[in-house]
Amino acid sequence: MQKYREDENHKEHVKHASIQKYKKDENHKEHVKQASIQKYADDDAHRIKIKQQTSVRRERLQVENKQITEVIRKFKDEVKKGPECVCACCLRLFFEKQVQICKKEYYDNSIFDLVTTDKYQHKCTDDCKTNCAFEGTCRTSLWICYTCHRKMLKGKIPADSFSNNLLLEDVPVELKQLNSIEQQLIAQNIPFMKIMALPKGGQKGVHGPVVCVPSDLKTVTSILPRSENESLLLKVKLKRKLSYKGYDKYQFVKPNHLEQALLYLKAQNIWYKDMAINAEWINPIPDLNDDQVVNDESESDDTELSSTTSNEREIESEPVSYIDDRLRGVQLDTCLQPADIGQEALDLCFDQVFNIAPAENNSPLSVLQESGIEAKTFPVHFPTGKNTFDEIRDEKLTIGRYFNLRLMSVENRFARDTSYIFFSQYLTELNSVISNVQISLRKECPFSKEGNKITGEMLCNKETLKELFKKDEAIKYLKPIRGTPPYWQSSQKDIFAMIRQLGVPTFFCSFSSADFRWSEIVNTILKQQGDMRNTENMTWDEKCKVLCSNPVTAARMFNHRFNTFLKDVIMSEAEPIEEKNNDYFLQS
Repeated sequence: MQKYREDENHKEHVKHASIQKYKKDENHKEHVKQASIQKYADDDAHRIKIKQQTSVRRERLQVENKQITEVIRKFKDEVKKGPECVCACCLRLFFEKQVQICKKEYYDNSIFDLVTTDKYQHKCTDDCKTNCAFEGTCRTSLWICYTCHRKMLKGKIPADSFSNNLLLEDVPVELKQLNSIEQQLIAQNIPFMKIMALPKGGQKGVHGPVVCVPSDLKTVTSILPRSENESLLLKVKLKRKLSYKGYDKYQFVKPNHLEQALLYLKAQNIWYKDMAINAEWINPIPDLNDDQVVNDESESDDTELSSTTSNEREIESEPVSYIDDRLRGVQLDTCLQPADIGQEALDLCFDQVFNIAPAENNSPLSVLQESGIEAKTFPVHFPTGKNTFDEIRDEKLTIGRYFNLRLMSVENRFARDTSYIFFSQYLTELNSVISNVQISLRKECPFSKEGNKITGEMLCNKETLKELFKKDEAIKYLKPIRGTPPYWQSSQKDIFAMIRQLGVPTFFCSFSSADFRWSEIVNTILKQQGDMRNTENMTWDEKCKVLCSNPVTAARMFNHRFNTFLKDVIMSEAEPIEEKNNDYFLQS
């Protein structure tokens, strides 16, 4: 007993041995239970002490349960709202925590009037006062984000302000009515990329680079026939080469829509002013029949650089199919039943398929050096061809911040365009790599194993290059690009440093999105699109199409939900995992 009181190590050893014996020895376990029951019945002081301990434990549990319940309630309230607040300066959509009320008296009047607008602030009219869709929401207030707020307090024009040559024009009807293949047929550059359907939910991913190839608009206006009938529909396959059997897109096209769009762009867009349109547009060069096309196996890999999956079908406003059977598994069709019965039936109504390859025989462009490449590639988003990323601006704006501004804009034309999202991602990463290469070249030249400075001639030497790769000097510039070896090496060093200083981590958690179960994400996207449908009555396919229509908002809301869960639940005073968490490492 004396040793138990004085020796802490002995005390812990005895406790551990007693616990183990209680777990393993059934006779000992039964003996302890009976002795405890007997002592509780015979010893009044012991009974009172046990009751007091039980009461204290119950009260503590009730307090903890109340804390956890309150934390969960606050978390649910916090993630219920999506990015609905529009900054009056940069016109981006933000969560309510990221903005504050915009008050004119805080800023210089001349700057305030120049860089702010209330265009997207909802003002009730007589028609909506009784049943306003925006009642109690963020669109009824004038907000400003903290970045713009700090700049304006200093009397400066924010670089993200729409007045810094960033204002978007409204898309006219001539361009708004175009479907996806018609948009590419009128573009001066076609962005080829390999887009894959992800396993669940219908979202998309990109594999490999984005290749922008100049398009010959004369080819489009020469091959497609024109008719006085405005409702004329043509079956068109957009290909990289006419000799390929595979195609980039296969949809129905209205020549009348193409003519209206090209005439509008020639009159309004600075990059189309010198464009010549074939005024006669008479019937066509004979196109290649699919049965006559030889599938060149040596070039089959090239057909995989596509801007959409080859199973995509669309007739005007008909929903796009997001299912790529090549990536999901084997088709379950038989020789009697085609893979797409609807498309097969429609094909019988048309005598001819027009194969078009407007970018054939053209060399890919240097995307960061070609002037106006953004407006030439996506003319629907830039009707006048102005205010693109390479515009000259009074306040400098990096390419990363520019694309962030576009994708988060209240004008969700960019966030809804999957091709534009991957185009912007590729340009941002490419610019980052080139910048890091330039920094590496400006540094002092590394030395070889013999102590000599590296020269251009030595870089042609196989042994010298091996030495550079061993020291990772040859690939350090790839560090900012996610997924590259230097990127993972940097993350590995960070986590090893934390383990050395803080010890081995207690928990490992993996989080993934369950966006189909989170109705607030679907509700937010529907509200942004002005759709008043109820998510409770929507089918799985309908929710899938809504989520795929705006992947930027879906990703932002998942990121917001995770960060809120980490800070307000896991690291809260309620301590749901039984200990206070001060340090963590995140890897996405």
